Amino acid sequence: MNPSQRRLLVLGVCHAAALVVVAGHLTFTMVGQHELWLERSYENRWAFRDVPTRRGAIRDRQGVVLVRDVPCSRLELHYRTFRRRHPCGVALHCAELLGAPVGPYGEATLLDAFRRCLYAPLEALRRDAGAELARDRRYYLCALFAGLTDGPGFRGRFRVLSQRLIERLRRGAQGVVTTALELDAQRLEQVFRARLAELTALDRQLPERGGRLWGTLEATRLAAAKQRAAGSEQPAVERRPLALHQRLPYDLARDLASKPEWHPGLVVRPSVDRPVAEGLAHRAGSLDSLLGGVSPEWAEDQERRETMIEQVQTDLDEMAAADGELSEELRARVRGGLERQLNAHLMVHGRVGRTGVEADQDPVLRGIAGMQWVLHRRGAREVGLWSSLDVTPGEDVRLAIDLRLQSRLENALDAALVEYPKGQVAAAAVVDPVSGDVLALASRPRLADRPAEHKTDPALSWWTSGHIGSLAKPLVLLEHLDAVRHGRSTHDPRQFEACRGSEPMAQGDAKFKRFRLRCDHVHGELARDCVAALGESCNYFFYQVAEGLGWAGLQRAYARFGLWRPPRGASEPIPDGFQAHVAGIPAAALPDPSWDTTSRDLHRRAIGYGLSANVLHLARAYAGIATGRLPELSLVRRAPETLRSVALGVHPDDLALVREGLRYCVERGTAERLHLRGVLAKTGTAEVGQSKRNNAWLAGYVDGARPRLAFACVLYAVPHGRYGAAAAGPIAQRFLQAVQDDPKLAEEFR
Repeated sequence: MNPSQRRLLVLGVCHAAALVVVAGHLTFTMVGQHELWLERSYENRWAFRDVPTRRGAIRDRQGVVLVRDVPCSRLELHYRTFRRRHPCGVALHCAELLGAPVGPYGEATLLDAFRRCLYAPLEALRRDAGAELARDRRYYLCALFAGLTDGPGFRGRFRVLSQRLIERLRRGAQGVVTTALELDAQRLEQVFRARLAELTALDRQLPERGGRLWGTLEATRLAAAKQRAAGSEQPAVERRPLALHQRLPYDLARDLASKPEWHPGLVVRPSVDRPVAEGLAHRAGSLDSLLGGVSPEWAEDQERRETMIEQVQTDLDEMAAADGELSEELRARVRGGLERQLNAHLMVHGRVGRTGVEADQDPVLRGIAGMQWVLHRRGAREVGLWSSLDVTPGEDVRLAIDLRLQSRLENALDAALVEYPKGQVAAAAVVDPVSGDVLALASRPRLADRPAEHKTDPALSWWTSGHIGSLAKPLVLLEHLDAVRHGRSTHDPRQFEACRGSEPMAQGDAKFKRFRLRCDHVHGELARDCVAALGESCNYFFYQVAEGLGWAGLQRAYARFGLWRPPRGASEPIPDGFQAHVAGIPAAALPDPSWDTTSRDLHRRAIGYGLSANVLHLARAYAGIATGRLPELSLVRRAPETLRSVALGVHPDDLALVREGLRYCVERGTAERLHLRGVLAKTGTAEVGQSKRNNAWLAGYVDGARPRLAFACVLYAVPHGRYGAAAAGPIAQRFLQAVQDDPKLAEEFR
């Protein structure tokens, strides 16, 4: 290789290395230092700009839109531009530089600050006052008057006034600045008042109550002053935009965007809002809690972003300091995980679901952020679009919720609660017994009315005691029948004692006899008939069933319907019927059925004490009684081929006896007064501690060749003397009647 070829090779290698370094630096800046990249891009003439993601819509079973992204306009405050260009911001900061005490942003304060600037002495602008301070004072005064006078653009007016002022100072002029600049002070004040009036009107026009604009301006001013005092030449609070309003009314956005020169520092940006469908809160208020919420756009979540950036950098620095202590593979894996976490937050802008369906279905709903290559003019205002990488929208999610049934269930719940004090806790669920689709789910109080200590949805959790009372009896009876059939029970039903009401049982543990092992009525010989005992809700019968089944039998009874699982960490397998997650509901919002392990009261466990569950759990259990299979619940609609269920594994004759007991309950037993035609159901009442209050329950299903509706209703902690049929029964009664009164619904769900 001759010398010329070597020189060319070296030159080529150098160019290639330089290209790799530049490309690597750009990649690192755009991804690893995204905030810095955004800031530089915003200031450059040709720049990239992120485009927010567009989330998919959430629809009901029929395709009705419940919530969706709506294009809107966002009002941002760029405080550095505001204090250097807007007459109001310039006046306040200039008065402060002139040594005048200034108060918080407001009409009176700004007008007083302007007058101090208007009659500022020329002596305060000479170098004798300090070169840097004099320069700043001259800048702000010229910027103030340039913003209030007519001429060919702000910069042109500013340049003319600045040159004129410097010339007057060189000549040794005396007096006030307006005289030296040959400006009409009265005219300037008139224009300033007009600009101040526009800013005040804007503050009042913002959808929030007046004072939002002034308050944000003052808070930003104080924060910037604090950061300057700490040694920051360019306070971070001034470098980033602050969102004043996320959904600016169209008329206001149009007016602001049409004359940006009137409000420098206040920028209208395209944005995205995610409102619920109009009228949805009135028709189906419980859906607010179920649908959940979405985090704000990344620009508002600045503190969290800065914390994440700092944490990632700290972790990377620690790994670098520990060089040699960690394997290269582990270091790369940790580094990659940290960077992916940061990129996921920054590049997707943080518009992620935080609660409810929005959180659980976020991978489906969330789209991919886009990017635009825009042209800036001076002042960083966008004037052209060169190229664009389109946003990839998220996919729509269709819920199993039927808005028609949901609105009727909400109305039934409200009607049943009229006679109760405000804040009464209640919930109701309706599911499809075959598919497991959650057709309606309602609760009270509504999300906005819940106390601060109880923000969980009463339809998904219980605030105090969630004991299910006598709703447990059909489940226990089915296990009893199965145990008798297979010889697992030690008690022959024909040898059961007759029910004597409040009198103690002759057998059983003596310490429970008088005060706890009792029945509300004297059922006599019915305590030996399983169908009648279930229909009349005879405690005597189920106390004796519990003694025959023992703890293992009760666990089997509840595990069959997904209401019991071994403690976490136990070696026992999880029962097939247990469902840990319901699609559409975040796991953290849906607690498992609770089995009180501190109580060893076998007899009362057989009548539902010590077992807490929500209306979804109970509606699912009674759906299992309706079909013989326990369906997998879902708040999200699924394709038929993906539906799953678990067989109860009992003899059809045993299941038929339990159903007859539910029919007895409705036709002749504890639910007789409700007149629920074509419905099989069970009432339940559970005393809540020593508070003389009860949980009042009703659960069941609409009978038919192909059952379509299973339900559960509860009023938590109602006054003593209010029982399942009287308190929870009217909810189901009104709901089912409303469905029957609608010909289309009656035909579809009969």
